[in-house]
Amino acid sequence: MMTKGMLLGALAGMMALNLGCGASGPAEQTTAVCVGPPTDPCIIGVTGPSFVHAAAPITDGVSTAMVRYAAGRFCMSGKLDPGPTNANWGAFLGLPLTEWTPTAIPAPFDATARGITQVQLTIEQPPVAGLLVQLSAVQRADCLDIPACLTAAPFELADDNGDQVLVEEPGTITAPLASFIQPNWGDPSLVFDMRLISALRVVAPTLPGVVVDYDFCVRDIKFLDAGGREVSP
Repeated sequence: MMTKGMLLGALAGMMALNLGCGASGPAEQTTAVCVGPPTDPCIIGVTGPSFVHAAAPITDGVSTAMVRYAAGRFCMSGKLDPGPTNANWGAFLGLPLTEWTPTAIPAPFDATARGITQVQLTIEQPPVAGLLVQLSAVQRADCLDIPACLTAAPFELADDNGDQVLVEEPGTITAPLASFIQPNWGDPSLVFDMRLISALRVVAPTLPGVVVDYDFCVRDIKFLDAGGREVSP
């Protein structure tokens, strides 16, 4: 038979459990459903010790994207629509590595000055067409308008043969910054200057002739030195 004292003790334990569950972590932030360049409802600010300052979805103007963020995990979902002539490129998750607005940055992210030589990130649920990992960069340290001062194309993660890396399976990627190169549609002769980085980008490309849903996540973004040690923000 439960006594009054036992009942009160059980209730107190339940209350403590509920309070603990409610304080398990920060609430998830979510953008609006976004199309085209980012606007205020499509930007999430990131606070705390992180190289990533914000998260924003950018699309081709037809495909859609929505970003969710909590505790170092960024997720983006929506529809990838190639259009009737397959001219649309898809959507990407933009993760600025410096203070940022859609029109300017105060200074580029200088990986060299910080002793950073590698980037590491874990990808969950890549879409059927895979994902591309890119680093965008400005043309010069004194040219800071966005997007006018960005290089003609971002630098894409490539393999040892110089071929584009398409991430089709979930898992952790650790890549030297030196493995990011200009794609064929950009300026292949342009060398990646690690002192002029603006953002990390994860791109979900379209599939020709079909509209597809997607919902992928990127978490545990880290920058490492040449010895594989994590560099603190």
